[in-house]
Amino acid sequence: MLELELYLYIALFGLAGGFLAGLLGIGGGLLYIIVLPTIAERLFVPEVQIAQFTIANSLFATMLASATAVYTHFRNGNFFWRESMLIGFSAILSSSLTIIFIVNQPFYSTKIFNWMLIVILIYMASITLIRLYSNSASPLNNKLGSGPSLLIGTSGGITAPLTGLGGSLVMIPLMVNWRHIDMKKAAVVANGVVFIQSLSSSVINTFFSPNAHSVIKLQTGFILWPVAAVLGISVVISSPLGAIWSRKIPSRKLSIGFLLLLIGVLFKKILEVL
Repeated sequence: MLELELYLYIALFGLAGGFLAGLLGIGGGLLYIIVLPTIAERLFVPEVQIAQFTIANSLFATMLASATAVYTHFRNGNFFWRESMLIGFSAILSSSLTIIFIVNQPFYSTKIFNWMLIVILIYMASITLIRLYSNSASPLNNKLGSGPSLLIGTSGGITAPLTGLGGSLVMIPLMVNWRHIDMKKAAVVANGVVFIQSLSSSVINTFFSPNAHSVIKLQTGFILWPVAAVLGISVVISSPLGAIWSRKIPSRKLSIGFLLLLIGVLFKKILEVL
C-alpha cells in the first residue's frame, strides 16, 4: 500500500493538473511529469523503466482530465466535434506507433525522455512568446482545414508518448500560431484530441506492455492503479472548475499563463539533467 503522505502528494498534483487541463487544454501533463518520476522512485520502479512508467501514468491521468473537461465544454455547448475527430484520427495512429516502436523499447531511457522534454518545451515557449509580442497581429481563422488538421494531429500524437504531455503543448501553439485559431477554441479542440489519443495510448500501456516490471500488486502493464486512481479522482474534481474559468479569462492572459507554466517546467527539467 502507498503511504498516506504519498497519496496526499499525488492528490495535490492531481488537483492542480486537473484545473490546468480544464483551463488551458493541456491535459495536466506538465505537472504529472514532475511528480510521477518521484513516485516511481518511491515505489522502487527500476531506473531503466522510470520513463515508461512516468509516461504511461501521466497519459492515463491526462485522459481522465481531458474527458472531464470535454464533458464540461459539451454540456456548455462549447465543443467542436469535427475538428477534434479529424485531428484525433492522426493523433491516435501516430501515438500508437510511437509507443510501440520507440517509447516502450529498452533504449528509451530517462535521460532521452528528459532531453525530449527540454527540446519540446524550449520550442513551445519560443513560439508562444513570439506570438504574444508580435507586432503584426493576424486575423483569427475559424477553420483548421483537413490537411493542417492531420499534420497537427500527427505532431501531437508523436510528441505525447515521447514526453507524457498529451500532445497539447504542440497542438495548441500550432493551431494558434500557424492556423490563427483563437486560444480558447484551440484549448477546447485540444482537450477533445487529447482524450481520444490518451485513451488509445492507455490501452496499449495497459494490455500490450510485456516488458513492464511488476512493482506493486495493483498494476497492469505500466499502469500503477493506486497512483492512477488518486490522480484520476483529483482530476475529475478540479478540471470542471478550470474549464469554467477558461471561459471567463481573456485569451491573451491564458496564453501568458501557458507560457509561464512552460518556463517553470523547463527550468526544472534543465536542473535535472545538469
